[in-house]
Amino acid sequence: MRSFLLLLPALFSVPLFSQTTFAPIGAQWTYTQHHVGAADTNLFVIQCVGDTVIQGRTCSQLEYTAGWNDCMPFYHEVALQGDSILAWQRYESRFMTLYVLNQAPGFTWKSLIDYPFGVDTMRWTVLDTGHVAINGVTLFSQTVSATASGPYGTTSLSSGTITERLGDMAYLFPWIGGACDMEVNTPLCCYQEGTLIPPPPLPPPVYWLNPQFPQCDLSTGINENIQHAGMHITPNLVERGGQVSVTFDPPIAAGGGNVVVRDISGRLMSKLSITGASMSIAFEAPGIMLLTAEMHDGTRITRCVVVR
Repeated sequence: MRSFLLLLPALFSVPLFSQTTFAPIGAQWTYTQHHVGAADTNLFVIQCVGDTVIQGRTCSQLEYTAGWNDCMPFYHEVALQGDSILAWQRYESRFMTLYVLNQAPGFTWKSLIDYPFGVDTMRWTVLDTGHVAINGVTLFSQTVSATASGPYGTTSLSSGTITERLGDMAYLFPWIGGACDMEVNTPLCCYQEGTLIPPPPLPPPVYWLNPQFPQCDLSTGINENIQHAGMHITPNLVERGGQVSVTFDPPIAAGGGNVVVRDISGRLMSKLSITGASMSIAFEAPGIMLLTAEMHDGTRITRCVVVR
């Protein structure tokens, strides 16, 4: 077993497993939102906005308050159960094991990743365990590997470090079910728990800044034009060899841009000129496909299609 010391600000003053909720109201995770093959585009911010009770469990309610999300995975309710961190699956109406901490190397667990069209499986294996001492506070930390299986192409975002309260240091929900506009949320830039000082014996607010970043509010590159969101695809689940209908609202003149089709790995599948207010696209290969409309004015709109 490995132990190591990080001289960082305190995250919280009591162990995670003695907390009644996953995170205090106001807790905030900030990630850099990348565009594959291009500059960083945005920040993706998750915030705990309240508590709720589901099936007798007290859950932290999470929302993303900055950045954008279409088919990237996101779970709105997260709860604690012993050493496990659970996420509520709205499509399946059940809890999923998100993380299991404080386990010996070799320990494994599974996460069933739910989509509107089915379920994939992530299998986690603990490679190494240790404790992070932060200003006298001892926190569990572990190195894990992740593999995926299932029909929908779920892949792990990374195999890396999971730390109490912060979660996976790449992204709180570290897998890709379909990146939107090829967006990937990683790494964690900072974590904070607000500015109000609670009365004793409650711990003080937490602020953790990733030492790789000089500040938490960095943002570089080209911002997405989220206002122009008028690309509609029907259906978004098709059989191999099937077609989808792509419509634009407001209409786009013929020759006004291209629709680029990539698979989830970013491989270019096809590039088609926009022929008017609507067009059809056929798919011969199975998998999760990303359709990006690239207009001549610089606007980019991306939607996701699953081909079985």
